[in-house]
Amino acid sequence: MKILTVRENNNKVNDLFVASDFSILTVEEALSRIDEFKNCEAVKPKNETPYIRRIANQLKDDNLDFLAIQCKDTDSLFFDGQFVYLKDQNETIRQWKSHSGHLGTTSKDQFLKNKGPIPEGRYLAKFTSVQKRDSSELWENRPLKSWGNIATYLEPLGEISHDRDGFFFHGGDTFGSNGCIDLCQDNDIFHATLLLYQRDLELTVSYPS
Repeated sequence: MKILTVRENNNKVNDLFVASDFSILTVEEALSRIDEFKNCEAVKPKNETPYIRRIANQLKDDNLDFLAIQCKDTDSLFFDGQFVYLKDQNETIRQWKSHSGHLGTTSKDQFLKNKGPIPEGRYLAKFTSVQKRDSSELWENRPLKSWGNIATYLEPLGEISHDRDGFFFHGGDTFGSNGCIDLCQDNDIFHATLLLYQRDLELTVSYPS
């Protein structure tokens, strides 16, 4: 198991961690489980507050400073058909390659149920109630290779055109969906990052004209 993402507070101190089982941990909780994590270790200076640091290696994805983000109230998500962007107003914090709809479809097909990409509009990504493969009925008729380990429902905000609903962020082995936003192999790190917010985030879907 590894620490996948880290939240950094305004004082540049890492104060929240998400592990590869998607558990959300405070510093104290992470320290109590430190032996489970292969990419970090505990440091306990005498008469000082203990903290967690990465175990030095050549992997950028294990660098806790690289993984750390600050979670702001103004942050939101944007999907343009090719990437999901985590943004602080106009500044991109992170971005992940993604796809919606069957391969070969375009934004002109967003009216096609169970085939075209997710319709343009505003959604609320329900990260406070994510669905995990080991505890959700969502996977009863959906294989791991098509949906990955974790999914988040996208609740329409206001009226969405084309009378379509039931969209999720999810993963899988290869890109392609019936309209959900498929993050493929980046699904785990995407969800681990957004779980640091401990709240739902607004998503805007808008395709290039």
